[in-house]
Amino acid sequence: MWSKSRKPQVQLPRMAGFTLIELVVAMSIFALLSLAGWQVFNNLMTTRERASLQAARLSAEQIAYGQLLRDLTQAVARPVRDQTGVQPALSLETQRLSFTRTGYFDPRFSQTSPLERVQYLLDGELLVRLSNPQIDQAGVAQPTRSVLLRDVQQLRFEALNPAPEALWPSLSDQPIATNAQGTSPEGDVRLPRGVQVSFTQQGRERVWLFALVEPLPKMEDDSSAQQTPPAGNTP
Repeated sequence: MWSKSRKPQVQLPRMAGFTLIELVVAMSIFALLSLAGWQVFNNLMTTRERASLQAARLSAEQIAYGQLLRDLTQAVARPVRDQTGVQPALSLETQRLSFTRTGYFDPRFSQTSPLERVQYLLDGELLVRLSNPQIDQAGVAQPTRSVLLRDVQQLRFEALNPAPEALWPSLSDQPIATNAQGTSPEGDVRLPRGVQVSFTQQGRERVWLFALVEPLPKMEDDSSAQQTPPAGNTP
């Protein structure tokens, strides 16, 4: 009787792999590393954004300081006339500063006066500069408006004479009138020795000091001196 021969069973190799616990542990480690990497990346982006904002804020402050410095170092004792009457050469209140400056030049108009009426004021939370080259038509001609600083919570102008004064012209002495030859309107020509600007921007306080340049003394005419001979050489 024939017996059926059995086929030998082939032993398949056992497939190696991860268990469920190993997968959970690996995924947990990967999630922790991803979270740590994201936090580092987020901190870097936040630091970069803050540095960019700080650089932009510092650049704006430098521009504003430079503009104030150029204007105040060229302030002149020149009153102006507007619709309400004659205004002093420099007028200062708590949040408003107005004065006449020289050095204005417009290449489009060769006959334009070098004088300009400049005004600084706080408009909401903006430090605004208004300029008008038509100095005796303030209030009639439209001034040029430019924003120098933003997010300004507090602003204070003070005249240094040399002690700080909240108002200018000063009430401590009498105004000095200009000459009566028609070259400039009659008015107060007094200028303080300097101007102090204090402001708060996003919780940080800034104090800027500007010295006004005193007018140079008028030089005597040399022609009359040349025509007059010395005392020892008179024939």
